[in-house]
Amino acid sequence: MKRPSFLEGTGLALAAAVTSGLGLPALAWLLSPGDALALLLAALSLAYLLYLLVRTPKRAGRLVSLTVWLLVTGLLWILSASHPVQVLAHLGLLSLLRSLYFRAGP
Repeated sequence: MKRPSFLEGTGLALAAAVTSGLGLPALAWLLSPGDALALLLAALSLAYLLYLLVRTPKRAGRLVSLTVWLLVTGLLWILSASHPVQVLAHLGLLSLLRSLYFRAGP
């Protein structure tokens, strides 16, 4: 399998934007707005991680990647990190995993 194309990434970003646009008001109706945003951030991050794991030709490290994501997300929830910190942590982790799976190095 080749690396994901720009068009594929744009389509995935559009799907994530629509999901978050519809999901945040629905979740905020059920939970507090802060909890809804944290849950939505974690869900979108997990969805992108699973997308990367499906698209990568490499087999090694998939379980470790998922475990690290679970540990980081759990730590963010335990520490009650602010939303910008959560976004930065998820973006940093996902960009690191993307570079490890689809590039020769960071």
